[in-house]
Amino acid sequence: MRSNRQRTWLPTLAIVGTVVLGAVLVVAAEKKEEWKVPPAEAQKKNPVPVSDESLAAGKEAYGGQCEECHGASGKNDGKKIAEMKKEDKDRMTPLTDPSVAKQTDGEIFWKISEGKKPMPAGKKLMEPDEMWSVVNYIRTFK
Repeated sequence: MRSNRQRTWLPTLAIVGTVVLGAVLVVAAEKKEEWKVPPAEAQKKNPVPVSDESLAAGKEAYGGQCEECHGASGKNDGKKIAEMKKEDKDRMTPLTDPSVAKQTDGEIFWKISEGKKPMPAGKKLMEPDEMWSVVNYIRTFK
């Protein structure tokens, strides 16, 4: 015959396990949160052709608005990274990640334009042509 003590630990263990699993799933879901771009925005074509001039303009705008967090080479190693909360750092995809290269110019432009915590909305900081030039410049990251 089992004691009362032996009979009560199994339900307690099951409850604790369920709570822990739920917390793990919530954290995993937050980290894998997809940044969805409206289809019409994703289909937009870059009106700024790739040229030495647009790459220079993109590099300048990137240096002034993006580099502090994303870093000079897009690896999320800018000087402000140390000040950021861990959850904000975890949300950031390095611009050198292959998933960025697979995105359309319209998707990247929309993300720059709209921003997402902790990234400010680029449309409040740059002109559209500057943001399109930043898209061209980001395409040079490897």
